Amino acid sequence: FSTLKSIKTGALVEVVTDNGLVFTYRFTSSQVVSPADGSIFDYTGKPMLTLQTCTGTFMQNRQFFHFDFVGVSKVN
Repeated sequence: FSTLKSIKTGALVEVVTDNGLVFTYRFTSSQVVSPADGSIFDYTGKPMLTLQTCTGTFMQNRQFFHFDFVGVSKVN
């Protein structure tokens, strides 16, 4: 996750599953929140991928990276 801080809007991410599917997502945004903020877990929208890491001088905050679902295909 160390290189996530340099990701650019529109970057594609592929998640390959054990059953031979490739899920593709497009990076849209990131946000930094305090550990007490649980609102991120109340999401009820279209499928998306969210990665969580820590940030801050003492890694005291959460940083979320949001990716919109693009599509799914079979591994070639």
